[in-house]
Amino acid sequence: MSSKFWIDFIFIAIMMKTFEVIYSVESGKGIFYTIANIDSLDEMNRNNSNIICQKLIRHQQPLCKSHTELIPSVVRGLRLAVQECQHQFSNNHWNCSGYNITLPSNKKKGRGKTILDNLIMKGTAESGYLNAIISAGVAYQVTLACSRGQHRYCGCDKTVYDMPLEGNYKWSGCSENIHFGAAFSKRFLDTPHKKRLRKNPTLGLVSLHNSHSGRKVVVDNMGVKCKCHGVSGSCEVKTCYRALPSLRIIGDILKKRFTASIFVELKDLKLISKENVKKNVLEDELTYVERSPNFCVRNPRYGSLGTSGRLCNITKNEDGKYSEGSCDNLCCGRGYRKTEYMKEENCHCQFIWCCNVTCETCMVKAVEAICN
Repeated sequence: MSSKFWIDFIFIAIMMKTFEVIYSVESGKGIFYTIANIDSLDEMNRNNSNIICQKLIRHQQPLCKSHTELIPSVVRGLRLAVQECQHQFSNNHWNCSGYNITLPSNKKKGRGKTILDNLIMKGTAESGYLNAIISAGVAYQVTLACSRGQHRYCGCDKTVYDMPLEGNYKWSGCSENIHFGAAFSKRFLDTPHKKRLRKNPTLGLVSLHNSHSGRKVVVDNMGVKCKCHGVSGSCEVKTCYRALPSLRIIGDILKKRFTASIFVELKDLKLISKENVKKNVLEDELTYVERSPNFCVRNPRYGSLGTSGRLCNITKNEDGKYSEGSCDNLCCGRGYRKTEYMKEENCHCQFIWCCNVTCETCMVKAVEAICN
């Protein structure tokens, strides 16, 4: 990990007088609780930045009001990040669910947390992935908003013109400004982790590290797209621009890094591997400081809904082994119940020249398995 990265961490620990953002420890309002409240708005108000700003905590509202054009993109980035997380973990005991399940709270009206808010405050590998994917999601959507001209303070990335291209290639068009997107994501999401440095330096640094890793995945996987120009498609000149990868690619990369997460501890203001003291933690790696709970059982304190009621797969592969999301795995030994029902399917499809496909509708028997 670069020395500049750790210098930034130390500087953050000293300069603690920053505003709070939408999931502040002290406010009692979680980021996913806030998103769930925004989702409950009708469609017109859901895209109204002024109304969204009122949903945020008091210290967040100045930033929201100064960047009103970007706030819908921030919310969209968080929502898409959760959806990607749910896709990546759909066959695991923990499946990234519960962002909109509010927990009982004795705090003042308007404050609250959801299942995922409790999980993201922990130092487990799952919270590490969640911090990384939402940081990447916000950077991703803000970058898109900039390239589409939705914000007066950012636009296309013009720094690419300083990068030489070989042959008959040249920069043109609107290169997506990931530098602004990543910087805005950092400003918007990292403050609560910085505030944690006072009470729990290890957890604060781990959270900051994982958020940084999520943004870095987006930056490192920016691609170059080119278009041909010339007579009859001769491609005499190619104009190119930098473009974002798909969010699925980002989610896939982070899932692989989740499976290789490093168990760390804080030593001499550095995160080092607790299982291999000679190994330095890299910027690309996800980290954790707390063992994961048993996600087979419901434990809202740790962000677990358990697996009871989950759909599971009772089919086997050709080798006789159960496929991903099998009932044997997901149901944690509690067994499952099967329900048979009839469903409609397209059948007897025919291709008609040119160019249609016509199908009949057939009723077929289907089996649904649900964990006890």
